[in-house]
Amino acid sequence: MIREARCQGSVTVFFALTLTLILAVICTTLESARYSLLSYFASQAQGAAVESVFAGYYRPLWENYHLLFMADSAGLEAMVEKELAKAGERAGSYGFQVGSVQAVRTVTAVDQGGAAFLRQVRKDGEAHGLSSLLESMSDQATLIEEGEEVFAYVESLSGYGETISQLEEEYRIAEEAGRALKEQVDALLEGSGGVSSEQMEALKKQAQEALGLCGEDEALLKLEEQLAGRLKSGRERLEEQKSQVSASSYEMMEKEFLSLEEYASEGGRSAEAGKQREMIRAQAERILGWSQDQPPEELLKEVKEGLPAFSERKATASEEPKLLEAAKDWKGGGLLALLTDESTLSDGVLKGGPYPSEISGPAAEGLASKAAAAGYMTEHFGRYGSEGKSELLVYEAEYILGGKASDRENLEYVAGRLTAVRTGLNFLYLMGDQAKRAEAEALAAGLVGFTGIAPLVRLASLLILGAWSLAEAVEDVRLLLSEGSVPLIKKETDWKLSLSQAYKAFGKGQEAVSAEEGTWDYEAYLALLFLLGDGEKEYFRMMDVIEWNLRKEDAGFFMENCLSFCEVQATVYAEPMFLHLPFGEGNGGRYELRPTAAYGYQE
Repeated sequence: MIREARCQGSVTVFFALTLTLILAVICTTLESARYSLLSYFASQAQGAAVESVFAGYYRPLWENYHLLFMADSAGLEAMVEKELAKAGERAGSYGFQVGSVQAVRTVTAVDQGGAAFLRQVRKDGEAHGLSSLLESMSDQATLIEEGEEVFAYVESLSGYGETISQLEEEYRIAEEAGRALKEQVDALLEGSGGVSSEQMEALKKQAQEALGLCGEDEALLKLEEQLAGRLKSGRERLEEQKSQVSASSYEMMEKEFLSLEEYASEGGRSAEAGKQREMIRAQAERILGWSQDQPPEELLKEVKEGLPAFSERKATASEEPKLLEAAKDWKGGGLLALLTDESTLSDGVLKGGPYPSEISGPAAEGLASKAAAAGYMTEHFGRYGSEGKSELLVYEAEYILGGKASDRENLEYVAGRLTAVRTGLNFLYLMGDQAKRAEAEALAAGLVGFTGIAPLVRLASLLILGAWSLAEAVEDVRLLLSEGSVPLIKKETDWKLSLSQAYKAFGKGQEAVSAEEGTWDYEAYLALLFLLGDGEKEYFRMMDVIEWNLRKEDAGFFMENCLSFCEVQATVYAEPMFLHLPFGEGNGGRYELRPTAAYGYQE
């Protein structure tokens, strides 16, 4: 008899439940680990994708200007998405699909005042040893600034001189009328046979003319007010310059300015001339009021005593020196015609755009940055005498400094500034050269010394020194444009022009006296002018030049699209493998990850 064996099923159900639980734990562990690795791989892939895109830096920009930028900010997201998708396909069990890519933050060459551009410019300058060299030139840049300030002072002297010359002409007319009246009175008194009625009538006509010339003159009053206004503005300007020039330069400028203020003071020349006119007017009115009841001789004696004592000194120079005449007209025919052969100049004109300088913002500053940028400008951009190859402007450094729309305008701007700087520095040299200053004073004495007016003689001397400085400056700039050199501070042996021949410097078509080689050549002066700039405009004009040059070969190149840094966030999806976990859930039950990566050339 066979017995049936019976087993209870509770053990089997327990085992199945236990196995299910164990499998759930194992699958959850595996899926959690996979999810963590999936997040890691997605993040790494995102970083690699961004780096891969930035590895495609714009080679023409590097080869020509030593700047590292990725040239297509507009295509950044698409390029990162493409690289990220490739990584997702190669990841096997850790693969993912790319949903979207978004640039969270980007920095282009023109952002933040061109900070990224300037960092690379500075790095290039440091690599070439230019930063330390140009930082040592900061004192020289201060000299350049002082030269421009002194030039402004010299220019103001011309304005004072013009007004004073007009005033002196008015004073001279009145004095000559009074002198003529006195001479006629003297002649009548010295005559024999008494004074006839006809002679007195002729004297009355002379008195009437003198009264008209010495009466209240609106034009004269206007000139005196104009001079007073100019001197007031000049004093305010001089006070501003006190902090912009050296103590010795300011002392010199103020000393000479005081002589001008003395001229226009209450007890000065205008007051003296006014008193003289009043005396002439009073005696003329006395003559006109004469009646036959009064003996003529008695009247004439009273008139003679009432007229001022006129100086018997006459002018020893009948015409203005050629130097002053030439200095007045020095810009009449155009500065470039004076300094260069205009037929050789570029006629390049800027067109197209807009360019980066039209969207400039506050720039990163600092002497080191400006020094590096100044060196970068002279190293990488064309200039007069070493022209660039652009189809637009070939005087590139001059454009960076001037920002004008044509080569000629930019060269004229730079040449004008150099002329101003050299005039100011030359004037300071002449003021310290006793021999040359004595020459100018001697010429001034011959020109206006007959007046006996010390401030006028002093002003004439300053005007002659200013014109001489300007003539030498014109010769200096000719030298610079001829690839020669001019020291910032001259010594006696560096001076080129004598006072008697200085006017010839203003002749068109003149060649430079000599083209000497030295440290302070045209390129060095351009760098110094750059150091005096505000930075912002110059940096962006550099980008203008780079952009229009590279667009000759690549019409789609824009500096505003050149990326230096970016932060990118992607959205990627992955399918569960062992078990669907409740976190990181996205569309269709897939995991949704948002890896972020940042990369920059110098961030």
